[in-house]
Amino acid sequence: MSNDKDINWLSVILNIEFQNAVLIKTLAEVSMVSKFVREKLKPVVFENIEIMSRSTKFESNVLSIAIEEQFKISLSDSDDLTWAEERLEKIKLDCQTLNEKHSSIIQDSFNEYDIALNNTKKFAKRFYLGQAKNAGYYLYPLINGFNNLTTLTIVYCNIPFTTFVEIGKTLPNLNTLDLGIVNLVKSSRDIIASSDISLPPNLTSIVIGSIQVATTDLLLYPYEYLFNNNEDNYSYEHFIIPKHNLPSLKNFKYYPSFNISNNDIEENLGIEEFLAVNPKLESLDVSSYNLKMDSSLNSLEYLHTDDDICFNSISNISNLDSINTLIFCLNKFEKAKNFRKLCMLCNNLVELHLYKNGLFGDPQTLIDDFLTPALPKLSKLKTLQISGIHNDRFPKIFDFTKFSQIEELLLSGFGSISNIKFDTCKSLKRVRFGFYDYNISEDDIKDEFKELLNKYEDWTFKHEGRIILGNKI
Repeated sequence: MSNDKDINWLSVILNIEFQNAVLIKTLAEVSMVSKFVREKLKPVVFENIEIMSRSTKFESNVLSIAIEEQFKISLSDSDDLTWAEERLEKIKLDCQTLNEKHSSIIQDSFNEYDIALNNTKKFAKRFYLGQAKNAGYYLYPLINGFNNLTTLTIVYCNIPFTTFVEIGKTLPNLNTLDLGIVNLVKSSRDIIASSDISLPPNLTSIVIGSIQVATTDLLLYPYEYLFNNNEDNYSYEHFIIPKHNLPSLKNFKYYPSFNISNNDIEENLGIEEFLAVNPKLESLDVSSYNLKMDSSLNSLEYLHTDDDICFNSISNISNLDSINTLIFCLNKFEKAKNFRKLCMLCNNLVELHLYKNGLFGDPQTLIDDFLTPALPKLSKLKTLQISGIHNDRFPKIFDFTKFSQIEELLLSGFGSISNIKFDTCKSLKRVRFGFYDYNISEDDIKDEFKELLNKYEDWTFKHEGRIILGNKI
């Protein structure tokens, strides 16, 4: 047996395979072995930097305190309303004191974060700012100096609209931009619009979810703004996607603000204009929006949408032959006919995933009237996944044997497997049954598993938690 002293541990630590196999936290601890090792490991240890709610904080730092206080209040339940109101009143008094005596404390608090990151920014490729709420407005400038950043993710934050418009100049090397539950905050004095935004020119992927423009005059009173939890202090308007041609863009995901009403899903939010100037898009994910499809998207391979899509626009499209993967959320059963039309336009579909939110009538109707007429015409379809369609009130036999071309069947929410007929599908090679209804016990799942073992001799099955996997022998 070789002696540990004979092992060149420095070579091991600096080995790429070793670094990939070890947790970043462990690598950070290992980097403390020596100054030389620390310098060598910095590009790995600091490749991904996160500032996330209360997990990143400094003592006596007003931005850290604001984040913690806001989350304490937002997480308090209805029984603690009195406590929350008292807490807000105390914060209001504290804000007055801060305004009067410590006019520079927010800048000092920001500097504490900035100094902590100062020697790491040149190594970072991914930066995550999450759950900072109002403090995000003052923490957003941390992105300055990340010269090699390729991915920026901001979640549940307010950020300054006036600074965000320059993101294309600030982070020119960015290829992934992910914004979720973000308010672009400005004062009533700021004359600015979405069209003023400069996007990084090399973006390959954009996620924009629940973004809105928020106007408030509290920005004149920094501490009151920082600790504010009253939505009445804001006025909101929809965020309009700027019409920019991004030659490298391949992936685009969009869902509107949670505050958007059902009456507003047909409002023009700039999506169609943005898609029109980015025809090389390969992956499109749009939900809760009356998307008007266009035949110019002839490079599209992946489409994830729901029944809010404008089906009138689809009737003007002869085909969507480039799409090979379709994921569709059916919210209203009466729109299932339109779903069938969409399927039949995708002549080269290889994978189809249909899922349902909530309950509707007899799910057998969905299969008989909409899937059965459409799917046999999709000769290239190999994978069919259906989830969220419950068979509790109408327990019937679901017959998938007419879908002779599919090789993989993935089902969840269909109740007992004994109600599913699949074994005579001539091309079927793999099945997956998910039991996510917790009214079905672990013992029930074990019984289903035993039934499969006894019933299908030319199949092998494996039981993993609430999932049963099967392979044709």
